[in-house]
This record gives sequence, structure tokens and C-alpha cells, in this order.
Amino acid sequence: MLPWSHVSVLGHSRDRAHGREEAREVKVVTVNGLRFSHARQVVRIHRGCRRIGAQKWQTETRNRPRPPRDPVIKPDDQDSPQGAA
Repeated sequence: MLPWSHVSVLGHSRDRAHGREEAREVKVVTVNGLRFSHARQVVRIHRGCRRIGAQKWQTETRNRPRPPRDPVIKPDDQDSPQGAA
């Protein structure tokens, strides 16, 4: 089990369209010893969706190992634009 409750949210968004409201949170954690020997980071996307005006959210959570060809995400990177030095 990964320590998701101790990981800070790196990004979040909220959108409204087509009569629905959607919210997303992205978390990234760096770990060793994953079942995927090539992966060092895992991305977690938590998504909620509901009809506009409804009280109940439908939620889903997806976890995905990040392949080594993807750049390593660090908490400091969230404030700087892509490609900034």
C-alpha cells in the first residue's frame, strides 16, 4: 500500500460542461520496490463527477506507474511552467 494520505496534491482542476461538474486531483509519489522494476514514481488521479446542482459525487481513483522515459516530477516543478529553467 502506498502512503497516499501523506502525499501532497500536486495539481487540481475543476470544470463544468454538458450539465456536469468534474473535479480532479493529481498526486505523485517516488518509491522503490514496485512490482514494475523500471518504475520509480506512481501517479494517482482522483476524479469526481456529478450533475450540476446534485449533492452526490461519483468518484474513481486511478494509479499508474511512471515509465523511466517520463521526466521525474518534483513538488517544486508545479509552480514553474513546462520547459522553464
